[in-house]
Parts: sequence; structure tokens; C-alpha cells
Amino acid sequence: MSLTWEKAKKVAIDTLSDAKAAAKKYTQIGKAKIGQLSMNKSIDSTYHDLGEEVYDQVSDGAGGNISRSKKVKGQVAKVNELKHAIKNKDKEIKAIKKVSAPPSKTK
Repeated sequence: MSLTWEKAKKVAIDTLSDAKAAAKKYTQIGKAKIGQLSMNKSIDSTYHDLGEEVYDQVSDGAGGNISRSKKVKGQVAKVNELKHAIKNKDKEIKAIKKVSAPPSKTK
């Protein structure tokens, strides 16, 4: 009876350990995806601000100088930085997904 109990106990511990590792993995993926969503929202907001700035400059007759505007350049740079950060998050998520849970020791 004691051996059966010890074996069941070991199986339970190993199973819980595997579940803990899987939960940690999916939590990391979830946090990274939330970060991506936040960055995408920032990009949308920056596009909105950029559109307003371009509209204002065109309305004021400064249309030919839009690409020289420090404000426009800054917003374009911000979008580029955010897009780069999103690509890095994609790589991070792929790396997390590649890491598999340790094999069960109950076999």
C-alpha cells in the first residue's frame, strides 16, 4: 500500500510541476501580447496625431514643408520605434513558445 501511495504522490507532484511550468509559459505569452496591444494602441494614437498635424499644415498652406516639420519627424520616428518594439515582442513570444515544458518524470 505504501508503494502505491508514494507512486501516486510522485505522479501528482510531477503533474503539478508540469502544470505550473505551462501556466508560467502562457502567462509570459499573455503579458507579451498585452504589451503588443498597448504598442498598437500607441501607434494608432500617433497616426491620429500625425494626421492632425499634416492636416493643420496643409490647411495653413505649409503643405510643401510637411516632411521638414520637427513634429512630423518626431511622430514618424515614434511609429518606427513602436513597430520595431512590436517585432521584438513577436520574437520574444516565438522564443517563449519554443521552450517546452520539461518532460514528465512519471513514465
